[in-house]
Amino acid sequence: MIDKNFKDMIGSCISLLKIVMPDKNDDYETFDWMSNCIKCLQFYFDNEWKLEENSKFKSDITNIIALVYAFIFDGEFYAFIELREKFKTKYSGKQAGEAIKKIMNRISEVHK
Repeated sequence: MIDKNFKDMIGSCISLLKIVMPDKNDDYETFDWMSNCIKCLQFYFDNEWKLEENSKFKSDITNIIALVYAFIFDGEFYAFIELREKFKTKYSGKQAGEAIKKIMNRISEVHK
């Protein structure tokens, strides 16, 4: 079982991110990566045995906690960039192509 203080820190990070997370309509990119980060932290909060099972996971979560605190409390822009890059949604070439095709279909429907 992981240390109660460590689990509390994960919970605090989740709460902090929920507080500072922008509205989805105001800044979708930031909303997207913060949502992904919260899901990751929540997974380990709910499944703490995974952290005990693999020390790499605990190290990764420790790094995420440090970045969240540096971003929120110290205003460190590097932390924002690292978190954004780690948790942004990545799309495959196929997904991007399908999205472009849908956009082109909508444009052609409007201009009929």
